[in-house]
Amino acid sequence: MEKTVRNRDNLIDTIIAREWEFFQEVNNVGGPASCQSMPRTFSTMRRAQYTCWDRQALESWLDDLADYRARGMNPVTIKYARMMESTHPDEFASLATMLPPVPNETHEAVEELVGLTVRWADELAQHYPLYMGRGRVLHTRDDTPDKTSVETYARGEMSTYSLRTLTSLLATYRTAAQEGRNLQELIAVAQVHAYGYQSLDDVERVLATGSMGDRGLDGQHVL
Repeated sequence: MEKTVRNRDNLIDTIIAREWEFFQEVNNVGGPASCQSMPRTFSTMRRAQYTCWDRQALESWLDDLADYRARGMNPVTIKYARMMESTHPDEFASLATMLPPVPNETHEAVEELVGLTVRWADELAQHYPLYMGRGRVLHTRDDTPDKTSVETYARGEMSTYSLRTLTSLLATYRTAAQEGRNLQELIAVAQVHAYGYQSLDDVERVLATGSMGDRGLDGQHVL
């Protein structure tokens, strides 16, 4: 754990900086993707994600990022490659053996987290269809070469986490589920606050009336 990190905000800032470095190193066919030149949007989306992480999970993920760097591996590249199992299965077959294996225990933890993520996203889409309609499709069954679902994205990303990080996240997710809290909603609220909206209801109303103006709202597909 980096000794210079002293509080939660600094910890998240450090994580996002490390992730941005990895993101910049991803080699895309056809050259850099447009989102690789959008650091503010990247930071906004990643920061929102960490709204529901506790300090233990954040510290563990920062350690994971350091481990990847020490091993000369890029977790963002690995994440995108794993998504291709659903979106580009033929291409995935040619590179699958080059990816680090996912142990059974890790796979089980990932699938539990993905299941809760998709359940919460489904609930959010029922209440805020216009807002959610601007982002990803929800289910892996709806993936196409041009569309990566919430489910596939979550599975790809979470598969890069260590079992230590996954275990910490599972505790948070299970508690939220038991208490009836929707962590995807917390993330969405953090996103819309960053764009100057008061609430998800505010965004849904603005989208319904077509009066968004200059504030805008990026789609939920960064990193």
